[in-house]
Amino acid sequence: MLREEPMMGEGDRGGRVLDRVRPAGLVDVPALVRLIASRAAGTPPVIDRAAEQVQAVLRLLLAHHALEVGHVWVAEQHTGELIAAAVWLPPEADRDFSRFHGLIARELEIPPDLLALGRADGEALEAARAGTRDWVLLVASHEGDCSHVLLDRVLAPGLQAVDRQNGTVVAWTASIPEAGRLEAFDFRDTRKVALPSGGHVWLTSRPPATARRPRH
Repeated sequence: MLREEPMMGEGDRGGRVLDRVRPAGLVDVPALVRLIASRAAGTPPVIDRAAEQVQAVLRLLLAHHALEVGHVWVAEQHTGELIAAAVWLPPEADRDFSRFHGLIARELEIPPDLLALGRADGEALEAARAGTRDWVLLVASHEGDCSHVLLDRVLAPGLQAVDRQNGTVVAWTASIPEAGRLEAFDFRDTRKVALPSGGHVWLTSRPPATARRPRH
């Protein structure tokens, strides 16, 4: 289990309230959705036209999957705005997309064609991982507000948990610059993954601790 201890970020000087890193809860789901949606790149028109429905699906998956079986850490500015998030799903997490789509179809009024695209995108993401049972990481951050030090603090609890298991991580990001920021944390082999919906994401992976060179 990850230790649920708030950690203070580097923040601002001059007596102002510091930025901080903390585990997310249900109350953070709307802000998490806004942060993730704001980082989306290459979004196809069919998804843009259904933005509200797509965000409703994301809220459901965060609340009823990521926060239940995974670990979510966020960086919060002194204003209360979330500027970075790391969503971790462990290898044992359920990847049965048919169950997710059953939940979505039951709880939300999603058009069948959009639901089919979502299913196809999910299957494409799993295929890109070649069926491996690795940790999965979704990263979203505002590069201008989230420094390297703060991003390090957001990722640290999850990376420590992975390294204790000598595990491998596959990370998904919405942009190549965001994937590039992960290189400092031993992520490698970044590649673009095209999705059936017409969009794309970036995949990058981090090998287990025993397969990595020591960082100097």
